[in-house]
Amino acid sequence: MKSMRVGWTLCWVAAATSGVARPVAPKPQNPPLPTEAEFRKMPEPRVQGQSALIMDAASGRILWEQAGQEPRFPASTTKILTALLLIENTDPGDIITAPPEINTIGESSIHLKPGERLTAADLLKAIMLRSANDACYAIAVHVAGSQAAFAELMNRRARELGCSATHFVTPNGLHDPDHVSSARDLALMTQEALEHEEFREVVRMTSATLQRGPGPADAFLRNRNSLLGKDPTNQGVKTGYTVPAGRCFVGLSVSEGREVITVILKSPDWKRDTQILAGWTHAHYVAQPLIGDWAEAKVPGLRWPLGGLLDADLPSSVLVRPGESIESVRTTWSVPETFGPADRLGELVIGFAGGENLRYEIRSKVAGARPVVNLPEVKAARLGWLGYGGIGVLLVATFVGLFGSIRRSGPHGRSRTSAQVHRPRRGHQSPKG
Repeated sequence: MKSMRVGWTLCWVAAATSGVARPVAPKPQNPPLPTEAEFRKMPEPRVQGQSALIMDAASGRILWEQAGQEPRFPASTTKILTALLLIENTDPGDIITAPPEINTIGESSIHLKPGERLTAADLLKAIMLRSANDACYAIAVHVAGSQAAFAELMNRRARELGCSATHFVTPNGLHDPDHVSSARDLALMTQEALEHEEFREVVRMTSATLQRGPGPADAFLRNRNSLLGKDPTNQGVKTGYTVPAGRCFVGLSVSEGREVITVILKSPDWKRDTQILAGWTHAHYVAQPLIGDWAEAKVPGLRWPLGGLLDADLPSSVLVRPGESIESVRTTWSVPETFGPADRLGELVIGFAGGENLRYEIRSKVAGARPVVNLPEVKAARLGWLGYGGIGVLLVATFVGLFGSIRRSGPHGRSRTSAQVHRPRRGHQSPKG
């Protein structure tokens, strides 16, 4: 009898406690970020992302990388290149109409309706803040006529920037097994996009409101980059996520005149990884001004600088470690008898101790179907100051070069500066040794 009472008691206790919530183990917290002093003691950053990279935004120098050239799924960081092509091929006030099939585009969106009309400026905000896939599709059709044609344009532009691991299939990064890029390639795309002030302005917005028609509309956008406003060095750029890609982020970090591009791909904690990359870089690198003005460089055989006729993306400084030296800054020329639109005229090479080099192409500013500049004529004009004719030849040649840099008609009639002439990007880096 006693054993029966014990049994009933145990059953009652079990029943009474079965609905009681058991305590859940607290989620493990990350340790605090290293201090600047702790960063200085770290020989390299320690991150969880499978690919990671740090680039000096001004010079293009790769400061550190981990599997930086490994092809990976980029998710919505793809939209950096879509944004660049939108900026290069439209004016901010251009009207873009959503195609009839816009409702078939899934995942993140601003719920565009077929035939809805928005400005290019608003769609730039939509893709960089909301990460709107439907906005990317509308941009692709507007710029290239179809998603497939836009993908070809993306891949061609990526190659022009020096990207070697990129093959894009969509304008938005929705998963496709053939849609890949690398940390290094994404940094190159971002470096080029940062040349445009409208890109910089949009990616650092915490929120924005689109100008949409009357009735219920998805108009308010909040930036998915949650580091904005919390990390004072973070100036935005682009998050990304799909299950195969994992958490991704390409960021711009600015501190005391240093601008660095950070890339994290397939990370369980993109925010912490990004802050570690930025904190480590700002603790280990300083900006070294480059002495001299490339525009005053002389071509052998000419006694006057070609600055007015040359086009080069040369930095005013480069990030170096304290005590690291720039061993040489040299210019080599390969100027043909005549040169025309965006022709290569030479190269500037910055050499570091240990054999590392940064290379920058120097090209003609002359653009469009205009007469080429004949070097012997220019030389004669400079060497013979004895009449207005010689001065006139020099002034005309200079004017042609400057005019070509200011007005170059691109798709949709947009004026494009010389920085938008498609050429290999600045700061191509050759290995040490």
